[in-house]
Order: sequence, then C-alpha cells, then structure tokens
Amino acid sequence: MIPQIKIEHIQPVFEIHPKAFIRAVLTFLSMSSLIYTILLMIFPSHTPDTRKATQSFYIGNIAGGMVRVTLISLGILVLGPYYSQITMFPSYELGRRIDVGNFLQGIEVVIAILWFITLFFKLCIYFYATLFGFANVFHIKDYKLFSFPVALIMITLSLIVYPSVSYQKEWDTKTWIPYSFFVGALYPFILLIIGWIRLRPTKIKVKKIIKST
Repeated sequence: MIPQIKIEHIQPVFEIHPKAFIRAVLTFLSMSSLIYTILLMIFPSHTPDTRKATQSFYIGNIAGGMVRVTLISLGILVLGPYYSQITMFPSYELGRRIDVGNFLQGIEVVIAILWFITLFFKLCIYFYATLFGFANVFHIKDYKLFSFPVALIMITLSLIVYPSVSYQKEWDTKTWIPYSFFVGALYPFILLIIGWIRLRPTKIKVKKIIKST
C-alpha cells in the first residue's frame, strides 16, 4: 500500500475542531479498550497464573491498538478522509487495492476470513459470559443448561437489533460511545469501589488480630 499513499490526504494536519478530535478519541477508546471488560468474567478467576495473564492482556491490547491505528492511518492516507469515512469497511477496501506484480491479489479474502475468526472468538466469550452470568444470578451450578435457550435468543436478536445499515450507523454514532463508557469504565469502577468497601472491614479485623497476637 506504500506506493498508493498520498500525504496530501492528511493536510492540513492541525485544521480540526476540538470537539471532532475528542469524539474521534472517544470512539477509538470505545472500540479498542472498553470492550475488554467482558474478559473480567474469566480473568482473574479462571486464570491460574495471574501475572502471565495480565502481561498477555496488556500485550494484546497494545498490539490490537497498534493494528487499529495502522489501518486507520492507511485508510486516510490511501483512500482519503472522505472515502474512508463513508466506506462501511475501509480495511476490506484496502485489501482489494493490494496488487503486487499481478501476483499477490485477493487479500480481501484473507481479511474476511480473519474477521470471521475474530468474531467467532468474541461471540464465544460473550456467550460464555452470558451463560455464566445467568447461572450465578439463579444460583445454578451447571451453566450449560442455558446454552440452547440463550443461543436461540442471540440468533433472534441478531436479526432484530440492527434492522438496517442506516439504523446501525446512527446507533454507533449517538448511542455506542456513552453506552461503552458506562459498561466499560463507570460500571467496573463502581464494582471496584464496592469491592474495596467490602474488603476493608476484613483487612481491619486481620490487622487487629495480628496486633493482639
């Protein structure tokens, strides 16, 4: 893609309204970092080595963010700001434009396969978190009992939640950012405060016992 890069697509660099810049930053954070709160369902309760899991989490987060920044930068430099904004899948369009000596072509197929693989793993994590959450709410030991009904609900919702592409774009623009910050930042912060309040009396009792002994 390097020969197709046009520097004039990012010029002038600093001609941007602060509100648009802040909105772009919040959108990036909502897509790259705040969605990882779902991993709290399996981390750290189901990870035997917390230190390695934490390291892998940060490495994966940084690597994913770098890949996203690279794709966004290439989309603007190659496709232009306007076309990259109106295109539904800029990375797929970038893959279509790769042509190395009439030999290396059809990269968009690889990109589509990678999409399906990543979506499969994300759906598995969300599905497991949903089942595990239902099992804890209703105090059921075997969460697998909810597998079939929850799968039917997910299939039905996949057809209802986004009735059209225009509705999806409007929801992603107006609703997704505050929703992601509530679920991905505010809600975990509230849980952290509640956990700290609940653990504080226990720590005080332990200190008193240690002093008395």
